[in-house]
Amino acid sequence: MNDRRLNTLFTLLQAYVILFCVCSGESLIIGAESEDHLLNFVSKLSYSASVFNLIDCLAYGAVVALICFVKKRVPQVDWYGVVVGLLLGSSYILSFAFRDYGSIRVMTANVYQCFLTVVLLWGYTSLIYLCFELIRCSLERVLIRNTPEKTWNRRAFVITSCTVFIGWILWPILNYPGSVAGDAITQLNMFFLYPMTAHHPPLSSWIMGACVQLGGFLINRDFGIFLYLFLQSVIAALIIGYSVSCMASWGCSIRLCTASVFFLAFTPILSLFTQYFEKDMLYTLFMLLFSCIVAQVIISGQLNLRTAIFLFFVSLLACLLRHNGIYAILPVFFAFILYLKEKDRIRSSVLFTLTPVIYLTITSGIYPALGIEKGLVREALSIPMQQSARYLRDHGDEVTEEEREVLADFFINYDEAPLRYDPISSDPVKDNVTADFNEPLRYFGTWFLMGLKHPIVYIDAFGCLNYGYLAPAGQNTEPDLMTREEVLVQLHEIGVNGTQDTTRSAILESIVRINTMYPLLRYLTMPGTYVWFTVIVFALIFRRKRWKELILIIPSLMNILVCLASPLSNALRYELPIVLSVPLMIAWTQYAYRKE
Repeated sequence: MNDRRLNTLFTLLQAYVILFCVCSGESLIIGAESEDHLLNFVSKLSYSASVFNLIDCLAYGAVVALICFVKKRVPQVDWYGVVVGLLLGSSYILSFAFRDYGSIRVMTANVYQCFLTVVLLWGYTSLIYLCFELIRCSLERVLIRNTPEKTWNRRAFVITSCTVFIGWILWPILNYPGSVAGDAITQLNMFFLYPMTAHHPPLSSWIMGACVQLGGFLINRDFGIFLYLFLQSVIAALIIGYSVSCMASWGCSIRLCTASVFFLAFTPILSLFTQYFEKDMLYTLFMLLFSCIVAQVIISGQLNLRTAIFLFFVSLLACLLRHNGIYAILPVFFAFILYLKEKDRIRSSVLFTLTPVIYLTITSGIYPALGIEKGLVREALSIPMQQSARYLRDHGDEVTEEEREVLADFFINYDEAPLRYDPISSDPVKDNVTADFNEPLRYFGTWFLMGLKHPIVYIDAFGCLNYGYLAPAGQNTEPDLMTREEVLVQLHEIGVNGTQDTTRSAILESIVRINTMYPLLRYLTMPGTYVWFTVIVFALIFRRKRWKELILIIPSLMNILVCLASPLSNALRYELPIVLSVPLMIAWTQYAYRKE
């Protein structure tokens, strides 16, 4: 048999393995349970895949065509693509194991599971590799205009701003006054009723409270809720308009700019947040503005005084609107120190030093002087507290007296810790953790040694708390279209009615259902989609060896780390900075692959 026939047979086999993976169950397969191992294996295999109508025929043909296309364009194996495929393929399998069974052990539970894990890894790695190479080949054929017209940039800004404002304000109008998040109630209570703390960013609480108070002076406090959403829509229109005009200035086509406008203005899952009274969207918008300025600095290779001042104030504002903003910004300034030259490097060093100094002066000096108490240390300990609670649940009988003494200082109620453990949320365990435990170094030393005894427990606790970020394995439509009853009761205490029209909310809910249930669209509701997007963009630019362009990816990478340390397993609102930057990152990747 000649090489050509062998290659054809391997292509058909590889396509079938990929099709099997797409149609298969992701985790444990139920079949006959017998002492006969062969019967168990064959029975489980018979239940491993399912298809609907003619999808399998169409999908098989598409996969064969994809393999042939990529092999023609990429004759030799691209090891960058293999690494990306292996990384994302393994994370996809792991995410379903954590989501459905809460443990990595399911992947090797029996002989068949070991076989299935290997086949799934082969299939998913191959599929992602092929998609990665298809994207790369397509990018290398894209022609970017070298000298875009300035008038087009201005038109892009005006058209985008007007369109985004219409798209964003539409939902608050239809769902007047908007739905209120639970965290926003805490912030309003701190503004109107109780002493303010830094648990939520005080600047955000002041802005939200001031809008509600102003609305009360003008009409009523319900109008104040809407007023905040109106302000948010205006800011969004200006910043997103600026981002699309930046894309146009890089030479992006009118088709990409148009698609970006419609994505950012009318995507239902994103529009849900436009009627959601909470703090995260405002921070997200200023992080998008930060990214646009950073991109312009990278392109020009210069950081003039005017840009440095503007960048400083945008950065400081982003840091004050969300506590973890500082972690996304400082690495970028450090990269500027390495990349820029002479005076620009000095300005970058000033930004790198001055931003945290002013930020800490405000949060550790001015806030306490105003009577604002610091946030609790436990808010940053979601992962270790979950691991400790799961350890007590699974191996509580192995805890020594010394370990028990340390954990009793960490947990308010030691015996209740394993009972509070929730695999997908650390909030129940967090409420049982001492606000400021006495000996953190002692706790972390004990935590480390306990992890060495049962590392799988720690891996499982981490994976269950983050399965939604590892892969597109879970949907999230957190914003409520109807403000919850318990929230309404608290709103009434501060003079806000908060009730909404049930018919209009039902209409909007139907639109959201289309976004969450329809093919392809449903992936927009999965946090893991945006993590994969970031990884692929990073790998594409890294593959091109465009090192300076990688600086713009740093905030998204840091945002992923923040999500992995968050208290929820698949919260889309934590990923909003990545979601809003999707068009910008696509344009940036095209720019990195531009033909000179």
